Amino acid sequence: MTYTNNFPWERGRMKLNLARAAGRAGWGFSLLVTLGLPACDRALEVTDPDVIDIENTTSPEAAEGLRLGALGRLSGMTSGGESTFHFPGLMADEWRSGDTFVQRDETDKRAVQENVTVISAMWYDVNRTRTAAKQAIKALTDFPPVAAAALPLNQSNIGQMFWVRGFAETVIAENYCNGTPLSDFQIDGSVIAYGTPESNAQVYARAVASFDSAAAAAGANARGDTVRILSRIGRARVLMNLGRFADAATVLGGTPAIPSDFRFRIFHQEAVSGTATNQIWALNNSGRRYVVADRDGGVGLNFASAGDPRIPVCRGNDTVCRGFGVTQAVSFDNNFGASPRIGGPFYVQLIWPTRDDDVAIVNGVEARLLEAEAQLRSGNAAWLATLNALRASFQTLKEPTNTTTATATLAQLVDPGTPAAREDLVFRERAFWLFGRGHRLADLRRLVRPVAQGGYGRAVDTVFPNGTYFKGGNFGSDVNIIVPQNERNNPNFSGCTDRNA
Repeated sequence: MTYTNNFPWERGRMKLNLARAAGRAGWGFSLLVTLGLPACDRALEVTDPDVIDIENTTSPEAAEGLRLGALGRLSGMTSGGESTFHFPGLMADEWRSGDTFVQRDETDKRAVQENVTVISAMWYDVNRTRTAAKQAIKALTDFPPVAAAALPLNQSNIGQMFWVRGFAETVIAENYCNGTPLSDFQIDGSVIAYGTPESNAQVYARAVASFDSAAAAAGANARGDTVRILSRIGRARVLMNLGRFADAATVLGGTPAIPSDFRFRIFHQEAVSGTATNQIWALNNSGRRYVVADRDGGVGLNFASAGDPRIPVCRGNDTVCRGFGVTQAVSFDNNFGASPRIGGPFYVQLIWPTRDDDVAIVNGVEARLLEAEAQLRSGNAAWLATLNALRASFQTLKEPTNTTTATATLAQLVDPGTPAAREDLVFRERAFWLFGRGHRLADLRRLVRPVAQGGYGRAVDTVFPNGTYFKGGNFGSDVNIIVPQNERNNPNFSGCTDRNA
């Protein structure tokens, strides 16, 4: 059973082009939406063509445009932009910087400065998604379709927007320091309501409320079913981060069962207006700015060299890579490539080998992995069977674009026998099933978080890359991403409350 969002935003029902972002402190957004507006005689008569004026959002058609815009923002903060699927993995052990740009190096080095520019975009992307969803919720509620037959779908659309808001809130809590302010705006768009610093736990509480609202609003139709599944997975993900393992298991164990082959995908197609290139492909396979990591900092997982069919790789310009158009043998900075390169081989991922490959940003495998971890924490021996059931169904559950051969299989796991080794195994399975989709930094944070706070109490240097950094100096101490300096435009914000896991 595959559930797919119909990007580009309903497959051409409305043409929507993302335009440049506007607004202070990362909360503003702007879109260009074609809604059958009358033609203009002279270009000079067009005022702010890339901004939706709030006065033009008072119709069902405009409300739908705002919903599509929020989905566009969701694409930009996941696989359609360099954002939450990139920087957290770079700070963790999924990716290494093959770039000459110092701020990507600093992220890879776990030493991000507050005055960053490139990584600041992630803060903007997530908050624009959150606020775009909120605006869409109000518009869809205030201006429902005239036709009674369209009302159930509109109700599900409202639920979908609550889920988008919760997804963005979850990402903020998972990846950023404590003390993140969540600014807002008056509904007429004229006044910023500046947020005050909130702990990760407080932002997680916001996410839970959003997911609950999504589930409550979802109608009795296919989109409503999808929203309910997304909300249950999202709620369980948050509860796991809060150390509420039994509650997470309860959410996942509800009815109907969440299919393991559930997929909610972001659509990428260069030839279709309004979509973005798959940026995982763009920054690794094409731009060579990112490199699939392998034992990063001495403690990272062997993503590239494991030979695991969940993460197929090639080396730049080898026979396999050339078959997918990767003819450069080295990374952009020349530090990765054929020996003797100081960074090692230039590893290229082949989960999404082309610019147009869709990315499942949420899937049923995630639900099973959360179940397995909850089972392990409760002492339920079924955790191993849960993991092995996924492995036995690898060919069904892998990304459809994964280049691994149709005969590839995953061997069944055996119980390693000790609590620490079992934890290692569960987190390794999470890392390989969910590679490149924004989970890894949150997982490493959970591993080092104190047991009293729902974590595993591991020492930071046993989990995060550390020691000598291959481009010079040593790794830093960051275990989360700092809120960028631009947020200090918010009079309520003077920096992170703390940088704790």
